Amino acid sequence: MAPWLFTERILRGAPIQVFGEGRPRRDFTFVEDCADNIVRLLDRPLATDPDQVEHQVVNVGSDNPVPVATLIDIVERHTGRRAERVLRPLPPGDVGLTAADPTLLEALGGARPHTPLDIGIERFVSWYRQHPQLADAVWQSRDSDAKAIAKPAVASREGAVK
Repeated sequence: MAPWLFTERILRGAPIQVFGEGRPRRDFTFVEDCADNIVRLLDRPLATDPDQVEHQVVNVGSDNPVPVATLIDIVERHTGRRAERVLRPLPPGDVGLTAADPTLLEALGGARPHTPLDIGIERFVSWYRQHPQLADAVWQSRDSDAKAIAKPAVASREGAVK
């Protein structure tokens, strides 16, 4: 989500909110690495005894967290534009570090994601620029969602809330 949001806002010249001065560290995984692992794991047994486990949650991540500010720097480099950063305090309950634990992924036959963040962002920005109609649809959807949330509900004559 963050790579899309930052790319979108930087290319449109819109400000981005940066929490905790960009110090919180996050583990970003390129979508193709996720898709490759889903395909790898589709036909694999989830345990040595198939009757033992029906479903399992598997983290697909590299366990290589980077500061959010580094992500923004990389997006700026690949878009060729500077972000308008609006610094905000870290919200209560937010954490300074999140990272995937790929132990189970690897044990089940998956592969630790390997696409470096810089390469993944370069490829994402290129894809984003090649699909402006999709980017516009998402932007407009977010804008209309934001307006709907901000607009107070109004009861009609029939009593339904609009």
